[in-house]
Amino acid sequence: MSRMNELPVDIDFDIKTNKEGNLFVFSKVQINNQDDADFGYSIFASGATLFTFMEGTDDKEKKILIGSAVNISITNLRNFICNATSYYPLGSFSFHSIDMNALFESKAKKKEKLNKPDLI
Repeated sequence: MSRMNELPVDIDFDIKTNKEGNLFVFSKVQINNQDDADFGYSIFASGATLFTFMEGTDDKEKKILIGSAVNISITNLRNFICNATSYYPLGSFSFHSIDMNALFESKAKKKEKLNKPDLI
């Protein structure tokens, strides 16, 4: 069972806002989700979380709260996965804690790479 702790975990998210200023966090977690997975669970879970702000919340404060919103969304998926797997023979599965700064840096690098024009 200790091999379960070594299963690859891939986490991704996207953040959108609407004209009313609501914040939508779309998150996904993939655990050992490969065609050649030979051991343990193979999981794909995704979720959408809506956050609304009190009137008068300025943009600076909203930007600060985005990190918490993403963390809450991923934690909700972690709890969903733990609860859903608790009914299966391998028992409940909870993936490791997340370094949110590293996750945001990785996301920023991916976006930067996508936005770079190809030079010929």
